[in-house]
Amino acid sequence: GFSMADRVFWCSYVIAFAVVHFLASHLRSRILFATHYHLLCEEFQGHSAIMNYNMACHVDETTHDVTFLYKFQPGVCPKSFGSNVAHMAGVPDEVVQRARGIAERFEADCTALFHGSARHFCTLSDHEVGIMRNLQRLRDGTMSAQELR
Repeated sequence: GFSMADRVFWCSYVIAFAVVHFLASHLRSRILFATHYHLLCEEFQGHSAIMNYNMACHVDETTHDVTFLYKFQPGVCPKSFGSNVAHMAGVPDEVVQRARGIAERFEADCTALFHGSARHFCTLSDHEVGIMRNLQRLRDGTMSAQELR
């Protein structure tokens, strides 16, 4: 099954998804919504009321240092730079490397799970399967407004 950290991730993701969907599709309000959920950006990339922007940065591939450019630009941020910032802050390399490996596996697992190709790597509870199915129905537009309430 999912660990507690996985459950927290998916519960908070579901909340973020529902909030963004409601604001964009029902209230159609102007908002700035900041997130580290790359899946969320992917989900709403084609939505007519949503535009993805990110803060530009430059990453030195040799030193892994990040220079934040303070430029608001169109598009989804290609990745998280947490491990780069940890490295720049002096966190020991073995800790940064381990964290980077765990983060990459977690992101790959979450992406695969969300896109339905990783049912083999974990066992979901009935409740979690229901949440995932409802998210997919919401994404596909097959969930009615009545069911959203």
